[in-house]
Amino acid sequence: MQANTPKTLDAAWQRIYPVLDILFNRSREGDVGFGAKEYMECYSIIYNYCANSTTGTGSSMIGAHGNAQGPSKSNGEDLYEKLSGFVVDFCNKTSQELSGLMDEELLQRYNERWSYFLFSRRVMSHQAEYINRQFVTREQDSHHRVLKLHDMAVYYWRENVFNPLESKIISQMLKLIKMDREGEAINSSLVKGAVNCLTNLGLYDDDKALETERQGQDLTIYTRAFETPFLQVRRGPLSHVAVDSLATHVPHPHSHTHGVPHYFSPPTPGHRLLLHGRIA
Repeated sequence: MQANTPKTLDAAWQRIYPVLDILFNRSREGDVGFGAKEYMECYSIIYNYCANSTTGTGSSMIGAHGNAQGPSKSNGEDLYEKLSGFVVDFCNKTSQELSGLMDEELLQRYNERWSYFLFSRRVMSHQAEYINRQFVTREQDSHHRVLKLHDMAVYYWRENVFNPLESKIISQMLKLIKMDREGEAINSSLVKGAVNCLTNLGLYDDDKALETERQGQDLTIYTRAFETPFLQVRRGPLSHVAVDSLATHVPHPHSHTHGVPHYFSPPTPGHRLLLHGRIA
């Protein structure tokens, strides 16, 4: 064990937490607060601690998906749980911060927080890549329900930020689309950003999906939360702004059909209705 390797979980966490706190709480202010040296130091702390530690306590809840049974926590399990707890706390605070907002201000702040969150969770996942490669992969190979760190973070955002705010977010998205359809000028980037978030919130939550790597997008949340209520609004033509600003945002391997950009992922009913330029 290297001389600077933390010997206990608490000692490791005391050195990791300040970096995560800066990463998640200050990155949105445009001040990440650390450079390559600090990044590599945090990476090394996580790697050295996980590679050289085994604690004698029993397993408890792991990430988003329940319990993994085993005699001890090793190769990152205890630190994985610390990271999970940190993300949960951050998401809860974000939800509380956004809960008092309404209308366009809510969408704007929500999209901003989501964008910064994606950056932060990506850096965190890279810093803790050893945990993904060793602990998470081993648990998944043993058919335990454990998510990779980047998916774990999105799961908690979905559960703790999006779900409590879902009705307000979707209502405002539909309101803006209605305004656009009636010829009023809207900030289409607000809807684009929210759609982007929805298309990334779907995770394979069943056991079978955890046996293989996820491929493509899971649009379950997007379809349930947005496409379905969108199709329930009253009939009316979609303006060119609506088609251009919304339809192009759901990525698909075949991005155009008959010159009309995809808004709904084929073969959903929403996609077919878009091609005819109407909401039903």
